[in-house]
Formats: sequence, C-alpha cells, structure tokens
Amino acid sequence: LEGRGIPHDSIRLVAPDHPLAFRITTSRLALTQTCVIEAAGSLEPIWIAGNEPVLLAGELNGQRLVVSAVSPSTSEQLALLPAYPLMLGNAIYWCAEQSEAMSALKPLHPGDWLPATGLVKWTEWSAGKTTTASDQAANSTLEVNRLGIWETADGKTGSSILASTQETDVPKRTTTAAPTAQTKPQSTWATSTANWPRILIWLLLIFMLTESYLFHRRAVY
Repeated sequence: LEGRGIPHDSIRLVAPDHPLAFRITTSRLALTQTCVIEAAGSLEPIWIAGNEPVLLAGELNGQRLVVSAVSPSTSEQLALLPAYPLMLGNAIYWCAEQSEAMSALKPLHPGDWLPATGLVKWTEWSAGKTTTASDQAANSTLEVNRLGIWETADGKTGSSILASTQETDVPKRTTTAAPTAQTKPQSTWATSTANWPRILIWLLLIFMLTESYLFHRRAVY
C-alpha cells in the first residue's frame, strides 16, 4: 500500500479455534495494514481488518507458515499490548510443532522406546556428580532406562526425565525427635523487667485507693 498504510482500530477474529489465536483478544488492538494479501490455497484468515485479512496461516510445500499484512512499527499500540508477543509465540510454536528440531526437544521417560542403532551414549547426574555410560541398541530400538542426556551414533540428541513432577518432588523425610523432659524455666532479669508495667499499674491503683480512703474517711489532706 502507498504511504504509511491504512490504520485500523477494529479487528475481527475469524478463526477463534486456531492455535495462532490462543489466549489472544482483539478488542483493544489497533494496527496499520501495509499490504494486501490474497487468501489463496491453504492460507486461512485469522484476523480481518475492514474487508481484508491482515493475519493468515497455512502450509506451503509441507511447511507451516504465518503471513502478516501489518507493520508493528507504524501501528499505534500493537507492540505494546500482550496480544503481540502472544501472537509471535503462538506462531513460532505452531510453525515448528511438527518439525524434526521441535520433536527432538521432547523428553523421553523411563520405559519409552528410543529409535536408534549402534551405541547410545548417556550423560547422567547421580550421587552429586556427572557420569557417562553407554547402551547398545538392539533391533533399531533402545528401551530408556536412564535419566539424563542421550546421543545416538548418528548425532541425534535428547533427554530423559521422570514421568511426572510428583515423582521428582519427593518430600523430605522427617524424623520424630524423642520427647525431652521439660524443666522449669529460670527467672532472669529480662523476664522480670517484662513484668514491670503490670507491677506499676497495680501499685498506682493501690496508691489511689489508699489516698481516696484517707481523704474521705480520715480527712487527711
């Protein structure tokens, strides 16, 4: 588009169930459209401003992609609202969700099967120190029975963790101490001085009662 683009202060969310729109509200969005995109092929409109789609998602040659017709630098408040970083995070995660790089980051658990051939090297943390070990994969698979970082013979790496946080966050075992005989606390100067305000109040009350008795009954001035 010519110039600085077309500003829009009303954005419609047309695909609320798409992962790209997860936890994003468009009620406060104000953005500037800088180009016109034709929603062709597998591209699906996510946001629409006016009559034109400004955010689309789809696939091209087997790869997911997100297309935007918006300039964040010229938009009024887009980069300052939580919707913008959420949209970027959703776009990155959705595009890489089925990629090999993303799948390699998924940790395995004890009992899972690791597709590998040859020798698998492990780096474990046990007894307060790092140890190394290796397992031989049989029939192109290896049952995970260790916790740590693994590396296959062809250079693939990954990790193995416990099945849940409940298994990891084990509460500390507490020992019940034997009851001890209670001894009578000894009075100290600190405990005795803590009682001085109460003693002074009682002395003042006795003095006032005595003075009232002498004044009214004995006429002592």
